[in-house]
Amino acid sequence: MPHRNHVFSRRNTRPITYALLALAFFTIGLRAASAQTAPPAVVVDPGDYTRPITVTPAVPPGPYVPDPSYYDYDSKSPFVADEKPFSEKNGIKITRVTFPSPVTTPYATNDTVVAYLFMPPEPGPHPALIVLPEWLPRNLKNEFQFCEDVTKAHTAALLIESPFSLDRRPLPHVPQAELLSGNMPQMVGAIRQNVLDVRRGLDWLSTRPDIDSSRMGLSGISLGAIIASLAAGVDRRAKVLLSIDGGADAAGLLWKSPFMKGLHKQLVQHGYNYEDLKVGMAPVEPTNWLKGYGAENALLVNGRYDTFILPKQSQMLADSIGGAPIVWANTGHYGLVLAEKNASNVGAEFLRARFFASGKPFNPPQTIAAPTIKLGLMLGGQGGLSPALATQLINFDQKGRYSLDGMLTFHGLSLGLSGRLGQSSALGVEFPLLHGDIKPRPYLLMHIVL
Repeated sequence: MPHRNHVFSRRNTRPITYALLALAFFTIGLRAASAQTAPPAVVVDPGDYTRPITVTPAVPPGPYVPDPSYYDYDSKSPFVADEKPFSEKNGIKITRVTFPSPVTTPYATNDTVVAYLFMPPEPGPHPALIVLPEWLPRNLKNEFQFCEDVTKAHTAALLIESPFSLDRRPLPHVPQAELLSGNMPQMVGAIRQNVLDVRRGLDWLSTRPDIDSSRMGLSGISLGAIIASLAAGVDRRAKVLLSIDGGADAAGLLWKSPFMKGLHKQLVQHGYNYEDLKVGMAPVEPTNWLKGYGAENALLVNGRYDTFILPKQSQMLADSIGGAPIVWANTGHYGLVLAEKNASNVGAEFLRARFFASGKPFNPPQTIAAPTIKLGLMLGGQGGLSPALATQLINFDQKGRYSLDGMLTFHGLSLGLSGRLGQSSALGVEFPLLHGDIKPRPYLLMHIVL
């Protein structure tokens, strides 16, 4: 009878194991595909090469010296912003806004900036935060939630769609119409357009009587955080910077990250090497522009076990702002999405302290709670070799280096006492549940943190 129960338990947990592991791999695959697959667009725009094109200034060879004229545009030229009510939620009025980009490309769809203004229910004038989304989002659900949370700090939020994204993405898709691509002049020009769109957004906000133009800032998520950091260095009307999942070393990220292999391949096909990329990306590298910004004006929230934007790249960004504080979460790049509420609460506290001068100092926490989900390959344990999905149930130290994990493998459910050997490896002891020998067995887990 015990043997039958054992077989019954394994047979019942195995389908669950297969399903959850398949779901985890599918999620990673979907994220990777989103970097290469065009999200739904709303306008057919094959491109019009007869239109006048704004040319991105060339960068002279030699050591890069930031030149403010690189991001020049005609800030005095009049422009019309079209505003249409979008929705209202809990007293927060959301308005869809469109206005012309300062940059003209071959694609008319891309040359109209699409944004969403979130206004707090309280009477103004309000401080305002421009928010930039992640790279190629399929929708703006996470960004909408973040902007709604920003209004709880009595701060307006203007969410700006990135060039070649969502409503601004030409259809049918063509390789040239990308924010990030292996064509380096095109890529640098698209990032420059993103910064100039932000500057135009600051212009528009400054004209509104319900916005206090002396209290404006920038924020972003992932790639949006990198570009927000760059824009804050370029345009000092942005008095605060709130970076979520962001960092520095743009060239290193594009060239060395295992998640950017497709883009790396494109760059090589275009004839670039790493040194070419560092030189070419210098005008859009945030650390080149943030000198003197002031550590008290910035806050970073990052995953301690991020394998997309490495912790050292987050630290590089903080150091370029004079040692700005970083709030770490014991998670990876995508785990912060599951901890969005905790991240936005810390961000709202920071905004209240910086925008409202209450006299109360802002003391950021060293860490915020976030799920630590590990996906990888287990060596040893009950099964000898198996894919594994693990989540840290109890952390025994603040950095989550030592933990009690719940684990799922092809052999069933287990508990594991583990200690980290590095960013992507842990050594532990497995305690099987409902399967196998109850005798604890050691294992090595090679993994990434989602």
